[in-house]
Order: sequence, then C-alpha cells, then structure tokens
Amino acid sequence: MRAWGTRAAVAAGLGFAAVAFAASYAKVDKFRAPDIRDDYCGAKMDFRYCKCAFHNEYCKDIGQSKSAANSKVQAGYKAWVDELRAAFKGNCEAAGGIFASDECRYCKEGTKAVNGKCVDAEEAADLSGPINPKTCQINASVFDSDWKKYSDLDDRIAPSDRSFEGKEHAATMGKIVDAKLEIFLLERDMEVDRLVRVELREYKQALVQNIKTNLLKSFWRLAWVTYDTIDANRGMKGSFEKVLDFESVAEVLAAKIKLVRQVTPGDSKLAINTDSVTGKVKSVGLSAALDALESVGDPLTIATTVVSESVKSTFGSADLTDEEVEILRQQHLKNRGIDDVLQESYLKNRARRLQADVLKQQASQFQNDLVQWEAKEKDRVKSSLIDACQKEKAKANQ
Repeated sequence: MRAWGTRAAVAAGLGFAAVAFAASYAKVDKFRAPDIRDDYCGAKMDFRYCKCAFHNEYCKDIGQSKSAANSKVQAGYKAWVDELRAAFKGNCEAAGGIFASDECRYCKEGTKAVNGKCVDAEEAADLSGPINPKTCQINASVFDSDWKKYSDLDDRIAPSDRSFEGKEHAATMGKIVDAKLEIFLLERDMEVDRLVRVELREYKQALVQNIKTNLLKSFWRLAWVTYDTIDANRGMKGSFEKVLDFESVAEVLAAKIKLVRQVTPGDSKLAINTDSVTGKVKSVGLSAALDALESVGDPLTIATTVVSESVKSTFGSADLTDEEVEILRQQHLKNRGIDDVLQESYLKNRARRLQADVLKQQASQFQNDLVQWEAKEKDRVKSSLIDACQKEKAKANQ
C-alpha cells in the first residue's frame, strides 16, 4: 500500500511538473516524426525496399537481402526525418520560439526568447548585444556570432589603419594568396610541360618514321604552344624554345617559324594578371583575392586548353620542303636535340614539383597563423568592449 502511494505521489509530482512547465510558455508545439510505413514507404522510398525489409518480399526484384534492404530503408528514413526536424527548428526559431527536445516553445507576451530562455523585455534588451550594459559581462552566444562586426578584420578598413592583430592578420592573408597563386602557376606549367613532352615524342616518332603529315601537325603545334608560353613568360621559356632556334635552321624555315609567332594569340590563357589577384588583398581582403584566384580556373584544365587550341589554328603556307625536313631530322635526331630538351623538361618539372610542395607546407602554416591572429583579435575586441562598457558606467555614476 505504501509502495503504491509512493508511486502515485511520484506520478502526481511528474504531472504537476509537466503542467507547470507548460504553463511557463504561451504555446508548445511538438515535432512528430511521420510513420515510416505509412508516410515514407511508397511515398519517399520505392515500396519494394520496404516490402523486402519488413516482409521479406520483392527482395529478388531489388537484388538485396532483407537486412540490407532494412538498412537502406532505415538510413533513408532517418535522413528524411532529420530534414523535417531541421525545417521545423528553423521555422520555430524564425517565429521567435525556442527549439528543445523536439519541441517549439513560444514565450508568453511581454517576454522574449534569449539563449534558450524566456526573459522579460528589459532583460532581453540587455542580452541582445555582445555585452550586457548593466554588468559589463560578455553575452557569449551573441559575442561569438557577432564579434567580427566590432573588429578590425573588415575589408573596408585599410590594413595600415587596423589594430596590431588586424595588421598581422592581413599580412598573413597576403602570404596565403601569394603561395596559392604560385602553386597554381607551377601546377599549370607542369601540366603544359607534360602535354608538350607527349607532343614532342610524337614529333620525334614522325621524324624517325618519315611520316610528313604527322610531322607537320606536331611541329607547328609545338611552335604555337611554345610561343604562347613564351609570351606569357611562363611554361617552356628557355626549354622547348630550343626546338625552334632560328640560328640552327635554314632561313626559309626560320621565316615560317616566325610566321607562327605572329599568329599566336595576344590574350594567352597562360597570361594571368597576377596583380588582379594579389592586389585585391590590399583592397578587398583575402576572401575576394582567393575568389579571384578560383575564377581563373583549374590549372590542369587551362594547360589542356592551351595545348588543344593549337589544333584549331592555321598557319597559312606552312608546309615544309624535303630539304627542311632533313634539316629538322639532322638537328633533332642525329644531334639528340629532342632528347636533350625532354631531359631538361623533366628536370624543370621536378624542380617545380619540389617548389610546389614547399609552398603547400608554407600555405598550411600560414593558415594556422591566420587562425591564431584571428583568435588574438577576438580577445582584443572582447577586452575593448568590456573596457568601453566600464568607462561608460563610471561616467554615468559620476
């Protein structure tokens, strides 16, 4: 009898607590997950998976075992319910409610939801900013989300006018952009070199086999790409350029090579204006500078485009006489000209790869430094807000 009375008292107490809890809010809406069989199966999931999962039917149709189908159904259902819950939470908070324990709790009139609690209007005003003006204590949740509004990490502030922490942050941003840009250029040049080495091997094979059609295609493509990269001041400058050495070929052949140089594009895709990227750090900050770099494109894609565009080009009367072909064969085969150029290309690409690896390590360290300077600026802002609040209170008490 005593045990029953105790249980009854506990139950009564729980019921009273629930009533008291509900009474502290104007309204409470409960999120209820839809039924997996009635609302998900057939509507959101192919019914056969559910039939297989729950009744061991249609399993052969979908090619899965009962347990595998059940795992798929349960995982899909959970993801769907999570989406519904997230939408419920978003709508709740947008309407001024407090989402907790799958409930949306709406505060009574005259109170407002702040940090998961219903507080009176005056207290809500004190808690709405990053610092409580009465106690000069930081409102952590508000401060953590809004502190940058009060910091010098603002693209509208010139780096020279920022705090010490802000200046160091901006300087580190510049280092990151410079490193990423150079990595981009190195990776692009490595790919251009690789693609041209492929073309150079085809050219060598055409010389060996005396296939004039293939020889012409490869030779003029090499000329096009080489001069494109020379004008961009990157890529094969000083390397593949040796294949087109004017002083080593006959005058007529040299004139034909010069013709190719005249028709190479002035707006090479390799000719990236680096100032348009790095210069943005000083004016609009790291994010815009990185966006500018991203907009340039993928380095491998650019390299492929440069080489592939040479196929579309025509070079007028660019045929070679048998005598000129023999000159090329003498220069590039018997004198090992092509092999020397290929070897130089390999060495250059190895140096580029090592340099890119070093820059990637530096960029990673710069990123860590950036996080530390941001944390120091956050601490500075916190101290500044507290100091300003205390001074304001002291002034009001005079």
